[in-house]
Amino acid sequence: MPGAVLDMLTTYEFVDPDYKGVPEALHLAAAGRPQTLQGYIDGTREGSAATAEQLSQGLHASTLCADYRYPWGTSDTPVEGRAAALDRVERKLAPARTWPFDAATATRNGFLLSCLDWPREPVPQAPPRHRKLPRVPVLLLGGDRDVSTPVEWLRQEAKMAPLGQVVIVPGAAHSVQTRAASDAGRRAVYDFLLHG
Repeated sequence: MPGAVLDMLTTYEFVDPDYKGVPEALHLAAAGRPQTLQGYIDGTREGSAATAEQLSQGLHASTLCADYRYPWGTSDTPVEGRAAALDRVERKLAPARTWPFDAATATRNGFLLSCLDWPREPVPQAPPRHRKLPRVPVLLLGGDRDVSTPVEWLRQEAKMAPLGQVVIVPGAAHSVQTRAASDAGRRAVYDFLLHG
């Protein structure tokens, strides 16, 4: 069940970045009454189901698998050695790094499993760290409650863009433009597109 809880927490941020009711459901489950928590798990699974026209899971996975760095390396790492590399990382993870979950929950979920067997593909060599993007305006938009793409990643990307502008929307999670409590993200996009 820990993997299902982690998946629910990651997905639930799209619905409510305040997680109203979730702590209480976790406490009830810890006390032996898991029904409310199971309702959250079932609800997020049902709510995140999408048709291929709405969301191509293959396209989503291919983007993640090509762009990310994993415990086994990149998408250029031979598939045959990835599981062993993931096992080594899992064995070395200290409980404090994955709390309140265990190491298996942290390493056996989400896009890690999607990309574990993703076909090997060459990764273009990254530009040297001193090299910057062209001097073009870039908007990096995120929510301060996004557990999928943390604010630190926005700031890392902004260092590569000489004209990068970071906008962090308070109280927003991953879907800053479509599900945020305010329209601050949409306003930032309009302002950027209309005024640079």
